[in-house]
Amino acid sequence: MEDVLITAALLFARMSTLIQGLPLFGAQGVPKSVPLLTAMMITVLVVPGTPTVHLEGVGAVTFALSMEMALGWMMALSLKAIFSALALASELMSMQTGMGMATLFDPLQKAQNGMLGTLASWLSGLLFLEMGLHHRVLEIVVMSFELIPPGQVNSPLSAAPHIAESVGLCWVIGYQLAGPVLAMVWMVNIFIAVLTKLAPKMNVFFSIGMTVTSVAGIYLLAVSFPWVLRAHSDAMAQAVEGLEQLILLVR
Repeated sequence: MEDVLITAALLFARMSTLIQGLPLFGAQGVPKSVPLLTAMMITVLVVPGTPTVHLEGVGAVTFALSMEMALGWMMALSLKAIFSALALASELMSMQTGMGMATLFDPLQKAQNGMLGTLASWLSGLLFLEMGLHHRVLEIVVMSFELIPPGQVNSPLSAAPHIAESVGLCWVIGYQLAGPVLAMVWMVNIFIAVLTKLAPKMNVFFSIGMTVTSVAGIYLLAVSFPWVLRAHSDAMAQAVEGLEQLILLVR
């Protein structure tokens, strides 16, 4: 009976850390009991099919629990980096189009975010659910208990290169998604600079520059946002599949 409880605790440690680290379950306004109860329910379903773990001593159990939590945190971080890509792109677009002055509290990133960033965060979360990627994440986590049985996580730091790659990919994808709007703002600024040279006594930037930039930015966002979400959905799907590679690195 003691071995069964230890096995369940190890399963719960890995599962709960991952679920609490996901942007959707860790969103502001979601009761803290939701990720814990979800992890507990999945643990109850998985325990019967998992070989029991025998650990002797409090030190061995504590070390095993810390390794399980570290693995769950690394898996959550690799997914969270891709969610941050759209947040980065939306913030870049907000600042360049003048919409960054209106700030709202982003419940997904738990930080002050622009109006566009808040919208993008919610849309990316809903897209994550609509694509069924949360089911795929749970499948991979359950599979990880077969590849890395509870209590046999040796070194989660082996996944550090994968995490670094995910963070770097976040910056690349963020700038790629914001590319069309940044190019448009650059062209508008060149146009405003030419007008300023032609009419030096007229403050062109404050008279028409901000208006033209905001209007053109909103129009381009309306046209390109479906493409942005489609591109980001592909990145999220790749990140979810990349969890298998992370598990193999830690194995």
